[in-house]
Amino acid sequence: MFIKAFGKELGEMTTDITKTIVEQGFQAGEMKKLSDANMVLFLEQVQLLPKYNQFIDYSEIINQTVLAQDKEKIKTINSISNLINLEKVDLGNNLISDLSPLASLSKLYSLSVLRNKVSNIQPLVALTNLKTLNLSFNSKIKDYSPLLQLSALEELDIQSNDIFDISFIQQLAQLTYLELSSNNIKNISSLQNLKQLKTLYLSCNMLTDMSPLSHLSSITELHLESNKIKNITPLSRFQNLEYLTLANNPLQSLLPLHKMHSLLYLALTNCTLVDITPLSHLKLKILRLSQNKIVDVQALKQMQLQTLNLEHNLIQDFKDLKTHPNYKKYNKSQQKEPTNAQKRSFLRQKTVNGSQMQINSIFTRKQIQMQLKEVKTKVNVILTNVINLMNKEVQLLFLLVNQ
Repeated sequence: MFIKAFGKELGEMTTDITKTIVEQGFQAGEMKKLSDANMVLFLEQVQLLPKYNQFIDYSEIINQTVLAQDKEKIKTINSISNLINLEKVDLGNNLISDLSPLASLSKLYSLSVLRNKVSNIQPLVALTNLKTLNLSFNSKIKDYSPLLQLSALEELDIQSNDIFDISFIQQLAQLTYLELSSNNIKNISSLQNLKQLKTLYLSCNMLTDMSPLSHLSSITELHLESNKIKNITPLSRFQNLEYLTLANNPLQSLLPLHKMHSLLYLALTNCTLVDITPLSHLKLKILRLSQNKIVDVQALKQMQLQTLNLEHNLIQDFKDLKTHPNYKKYNKSQQKEPTNAQKRSFLRQKTVNGSQMQINSIFTRKQIQMQLKEVKTKVNVILTNVINLMNKEVQLLFLLVNQ
């Protein structure tokens, strides 16, 4: 959070200006970013002013409940310990290594220190009211045992932290949200006690065995893309699952999914699939099947899909889908995957806006050749124009030199 002194030196700031800043930014308890002077530095400098006691009632500042100092290259946060009423702090994308000043913030319930230089999280044990914690992209952290003392913790993000062993997580039974993507995890047996878990991210790890997840029936959102999973039988018990991503896994069969009637979103991109018959009775709204070996799409005929991605398969035509009431065919080279925010929005709404099904079809070899030919022609035209322009400039330069 930054404060600008309206073009004045810090020592020239008046009580009225300070009061305005407090009323607009601090007392409202809103997350503000006011450019120029670092708030922590500001608090330190205020105490050095000759008329400090008249300058501001310090209690007005310490009543601030939200602090955001994202991407400010901060190295130390010593003065934050005075803001004892803080409830939510975002210190992401900085250079912070020492978290000890946070220990006095007993009211804190949400903390993000993602992408910093953190290695020791022992100071966090004092934050007994902490419910949401983001420690992601801090690969220097090796000891996660202090988290075991955070009995109120419900949401934990430790993605991209170079983690091998997640045994400490088995004691965090109160978790409802867990982000473990982009680590080096092979064994997930420690997760089987997390009965309250609703959202689980395990993407980009080294997983093969899904059996420890079979008893986590409360999960509604599961991310397993980019692992080494072949057998998804343990997932057959997930009757409450609404959102599932299995992209980039060498799946053997989709049969375990055939009774997942709560499933609304399914991503199976690049899974070496041929047979998609087990999906025929699902109530999916969005289905992503690109980069597989699918030939027959008859299984999709009765599905009430709103978005379907089938590009880069072996499908000859879409005759089995042309009678679909929502059929609309698109020839697109690619379709972007939804952002995390879009995914969360989808799960909240549980329906997707739009009345027509979108189908991304494959390009035949002939179509690709035609497109390449068109591109080549356009490039040649551009090059010709550039060469002609250069020739004219050379001629003009020659005339000027010889004048």
